[in-house]
Amino acid sequence: MAGDHAVNRSHLDEDADALRVLIREGHEVMKDLRRVIREAEEKKDGLIALVPMLTSERIEQSVQEQLAGFGVTLDLAIKDAESSIFDRFDALQKVLMSEDKQSVEEGEVPLKDYVRIVRKLRLDEPLEGVDQDIAQQIIERKREKERREST
Repeated sequence: MAGDHAVNRSHLDEDADALRVLIREGHEVMKDLRRVIREAEEKKDGLIALVPMLTSERIEQSVQEQLAGFGVTLDLAIKDAESSIFDRFDALQKVLMSEDKQSVEEGEVPLKDYVRIVRKLRLDEPLEGVDQDIAQQIIERKREKERREST
């Protein structure tokens, strides 16, 4: 039984470590994205500052209009990139938490439910407020594992 807890704890620790790595990578991606945004804005500002010195008023006006359009396009691209990154993190979170479509279809126990049920089982607390079907699945898996280990 104690070995079972260690294995469960080991899996939880591995999942937690994997989540930490993904979060750290996400922070690095966001940091890189902010740096790229800042560099792009600096370049845009630099170009706008050069326009009056190098062009006549008419050309200047045309260039400024084009740069304004570029700024709008750049802002949209940045928002799309941020949205895409957040969507990817959300999808990764669902996979790691067994809440993605495939895990749900395969009947995987969501990690948060599993942790809550295992905690209650370890502390011999009543299984109130948890999905009884999932709790029964966990108990049956535990018994099956104990039977395999005893033979």
